[in-house]
Amino acid sequence: MAIAVQYPGAQQGSIASTSDSSAADPPSFTTYTGKQLTQFRELSVDEVQQLLFSYPLKTCSLDPLPTDILLKSVDTLLPVICEMCNASLREGLLPISEEI
Repeated sequence: MAIAVQYPGAQQGSIASTSDSSAADPPSFTTYTGKQLTQFRELSVDEVQQLLFSYPLKTCSLDPLPTDILLKSVDTLLPVICEMCNASLREGLLPISEEI
């Protein structure tokens, strides 16, 4: 069962801020009734490789690994990246070190 949290006075997609948090209304909880993903198929190494090569060759200064280096090392890194993707789908979370 999934739970959706709604904060009184907050618009969807934003967080209401107050200077006095003790005056804020407590959140209300409702049961999520939309579609839920209950099953995942593990990705193959080939599928992950196709995804990596389908993105533009752009790099940001915040990237821990520039795209050009990733693609030059893809044969070595691909099994690890594939396992990370599949572990994330299996466990339903991403390691804290990998979160944005």
